Amino acid sequence: MSTLPAGHGDDPVEAAIERLIKIKCLDSELFELLQSGTTGLESSEDHNINNLVSRLVQLLEAQQSSIAELRAENEGLKTKLGQADTQQQELSDLYEVAQVLATRLDRSELITILEQKTKSLLNADTCSLMIRVPDKSELQILGPGHQLARQVSIPEHIDLCEIEAARVATTGESCFIENVPNCEYCRYRDLNCSDNGTHHMLSVPMIFQNRLIGAVNAFRINKPPFNKSDERKLSIIASAAAGAIENAEAYRRESETADKLQRGIKPGSGFKIPNFLVGCDYIPCVTGTIVGGDFYDVINLDDNNVAVVIADVAGKGIDAAIQAATARFTIRGLLLAGLSPAKTLEKLNRTLYELLPDEVFITLFCGILNTATGEMTYANAGHDFPVVFCHDLRSCTICELTGYALGMVPDANYTEHRIKLKPDDIAVLYTDGITEARHEGRFFGIEGLQETITRNSVMYPNDLVRTIFEEVFSFSSGDLRDDAGLLIIKALPSLSD
Repeated sequence: MSTLPAGHGDDPVEAAIERLIKIKCLDSELFELLQSGTTGLESSEDHNINNLVSRLVQLLEAQQSSIAELRAENEGLKTKLGQADTQQQELSDLYEVAQVLATRLDRSELITILEQKTKSLLNADTCSLMIRVPDKSELQILGPGHQLARQVSIPEHIDLCEIEAARVATTGESCFIENVPNCEYCRYRDLNCSDNGTHHMLSVPMIFQNRLIGAVNAFRINKPPFNKSDERKLSIIASAAAGAIENAEAYRRESETADKLQRGIKPGSGFKIPNFLVGCDYIPCVTGTIVGGDFYDVINLDDNNVAVVIADVAGKGIDAAIQAATARFTIRGLLLAGLSPAKTLEKLNRTLYELLPDEVFITLFCGILNTATGEMTYANAGHDFPVVFCHDLRSCTICELTGYALGMVPDANYTEHRIKLKPDDIAVLYTDGITEARHEGRFFGIEGLQETITRNSVMYPNDLVRTIFEEVFSFSSGDLRDDAGLLIIKALPSLSD
């Protein structure tokens, strides 16, 4: 068999070119031989026909051999290209998995996606996670495909896969387990059977920032065992999962802390004001949490006066919740000390200017309501205009701004305005999540709020709160861009006119 020149054996494309050149040379030599042989036969009867035939046979065999080698190299090239395409697709799939995992903050959803992707990419039947519990020498088993058929070990059966997975989660060394008999005593529901078959496990460590946090375990039932290629793929998945799980855990801890803060900030719905009905609610823009920087409050000052407050911290999450708590409890102290709305805002502003980060400010409306006369004195530090519905005129007016948002300048001054509420009049205090709800570039706006209040002014405050939120959600298709709070008070007929 002929060989390629030195230096070309490792490149299938160059090898194929060399084969083609050789075949072309053989074709030329064969043509020349046939031409010279024919001429020789015509000019000399003594020409050795046997030699000519022998040479022709040699050339034809060499040509056939080169063609066969070219075909083999072509098939090898196709195989390598196919392998490259497969590897590229695998890398693309693994990158997609990493991207999907990185965008999830809910741990249950994260684990469900992890199981689905692992089963798909590794031809696995189920998978589980074994997570190290912080500050404890315990391992937590997670995974919807690995529900426990029983909670405790039994003498009749040793869960070999669990033992080895725990070892991986504590040592950081990958492990292959093959041909474990399927057993009805297995603790794990998906592996709990007695069909005389076997299952296999591949367990790889999850490491985040050089810290071992657990293991990812994949299982095949009555299928071929896992191999090194599977280990490589699962290791990539485990690396992405480790970061995602740590992020989800950090988010959970932050959310729990912020939820506790927000529960302290957000008052209940049981406010009572003599001669008035009160309705309120708060909906954060992040589904499933009550974290946010909006708050409202009703503060009893004396027998005839209550303070009503609503505020919005620029920001979301735990930082906004902490800043909201600071503002809420500080303003309570100032109002209970007997300060007017304007003086309260001036002192609160000086305090917050020193405490808040440079990029953070707070808008806040503060009013003191005389519950006997319906007169309310207020100051407004950059907050959205509260809306007052006048029952006699069947129309709405707004409470104007009287000064800067809190924390922006150190020595802000605030003026006070007064309004008087009559029986069946309504005061609606809100945060900008209401008016800035949007649909196709349009805002719900203060006009939408006023129209909703006017159309539903006969409602009790709690019903009106619910209706406004329904209108806002309908307008925005349920997509709130910011936290939204509402505090509504309605004067009763018992109020002195």
